[in-house]
Amino acid sequence: VNLTLEGIRNMPDCLADETLGRNRSHARFGVDKYDQGRIWETRLQTRPTEVFESLVDGSAALGAGIGTGWIDLCEKPLEGNGITDVGWGVVAFANKVAGGTLDFAQSVVTGVQKTPAAVFDPLCIAAVGLSGALQKCIETVAGSAADAVDDVLQAVV
Repeated sequence: VNLTLEGIRNMPDCLADETLGRNRSHARFGVDKYDQGRIWETRLQTRPTEVFESLVDGSAALGAGIGTGWIDLCEKPLEGNGITDVGWGVVAFANKVAGGTLDFAQSVVTGVQKTPAAVFDPLCIAAVGLSGALQKCIETVAGSAADAVDDVLQAVV
């Protein structure tokens, strides 16, 4: 899912490169002249390690996208070039909200994927006193639920 979201994030840049050429201006969010980046650039600085962290990071990125997009929507028309600045304000708002939405989705997907390991790794460390088969079973749950079921069946039999 993360690769699909990253592909969606890169699509506007790919289309712009094909239509305008690769030597086009690579302004961040398509409007930030002094900041280079992708049209739907990410604001995430780190990858979350579990789902709750991902919700916080993703929500912050989404909020930043909506907030900065709203600022551009209000400020761009005041730059004084008429109706084109209103259009650039709308473009900035749309791009920043889209980038924030993708950040939220990618953050949550990553957090959901990493949560089992974040939960079960401490359990594995605490299981030092348990028998080898049970400890192996707990460690395996962090990697694969199907393998864990097999280990439990083997330990019982």
